[in-house]
Amino acid sequence: MKIAVVGMVKNEADIIESFVRYTLTFADEMILYDDGSRDNTPHILYHLSEEFKGRIIIEKRKDDFSEGRKQDIITKSLLDEAYEKSKPDWLIPLDADEFLISRSGKPLRKIFEEMDRSCCHFVKWRQFICMPGEGLATDEKAFIPSKFKKYHLDELKNLAKVVIPSALYDIEQAIIAIGNHDLFRIDGVSIPKKESEDMILAHYQVRGRNQIMRKALCGWTSTLLMPQRGETQGYHQKITYDLIKEKNVLSDEDVAWHGLVGYKEKRPKGLPKCGTIDIKKHYPEIECIFESKSDPYMKVFLEYI
Repeated sequence: MKIAVVGMVKNEADIIESFVRYTLTFADEMILYDDGSRDNTPHILYHLSEEFKGRIIIEKRKDDFSEGRKQDIITKSLLDEAYEKSKPDWLIPLDADEFLISRSGKPLRKIFEEMDRSCCHFVKWRQFICMPGEGLATDEKAFIPSKFKKYHLDELKNLAKVVIPSALYDIEQAIIAIGNHDLFRIDGVSIPKKESEDMILAHYQVRGRNQIMRKALCGWTSTLLMPQRGETQGYHQKITYDLIKEKNVLSDEDVAWHGLVGYKEKRPKGLPKCGTIDIKKHYPEIECIFESKSDPYMKVFLEYI
C-alpha cells in the first residue's frame, strides 16, 4: 500500500517541520507547493527534503502570475502529479496545520489498509486550542502537538476534509473543492463518499499571538487587493484585523478564543468546555531541530502595503 500527501504552504515556519516529520510516519511520499513563503519555511523544507531523500518533492511558486494561484487549481495539479508519479493507493490533500490521527490511537496505516477504497472518506476537524498560559512561551523547536492538550468538544460545526482512494481519482474529470473539503467530477458522475469513523484531523490553526496576528494582517490586506473579491471573502481575517486595530496587540484570551470558536464577532462569556488529548497515545516521539525564524508580524505586514 502506498500513501501520497500533497499540500500548499506559505509562511508556516513554526509548524512545517512538525507537520512533515509526523506525516511521514504514515505517508510514503509528499509533494508540497511553497506559495512564496517569506519566513524560514523554504530553508526548513530544503533540509527536510535532503534528510528524507526521494520522499519529499518541493514545488515553488513561479513569478508568472498568468498561471493563476488559486488553491484548488494548485492542489489539483499536485494531486495529478502524485497520481502520475507513483499511482498511490491513497491521495490525501492536507494543510500544514492539519495532522491526521485516529480516534483510538490505532496506527494510521492499519486503518488505511482496512478502509473501503470504493468511496472517498470525509474526515472531521478537531480544533486544538492555545489556552492562556499554555503554548505561547514554550520552546519553538518543540513538536507542535506537544504544546496543545485541549481541544474544542464540538466537532459537528467544523467542516470535514476529503481523503481520496486513487481508484476513484480521474485526472481528466476530478475537481477538488477549495479548502480540500470535497471531490467532484466535471461530467457530473456521482462519487461515493462517507464519513470516516476512525480518523480525525487535529487542527492547529491558532498557534500563538504573532502567528495569528501576522496571518490576519497580511491575509486581510492581500484580500483587499484582489480585483474580484467576493463580498464575504476574508471576513474572518477582517474581524481579527479590526480587533488588532482596536487593541494593537491581542491578549492571551483573544488568542485562545480564536482557537475555540474561530473568527466570530460576538463571544459568549467564559471559555467553553474542552476535551483533553493523551499526546503519547496519538503521536510518536518526534524531535524538531530547526528554528522557525518568523519575521515579526508588523515587518511582514508592512512589506505588503
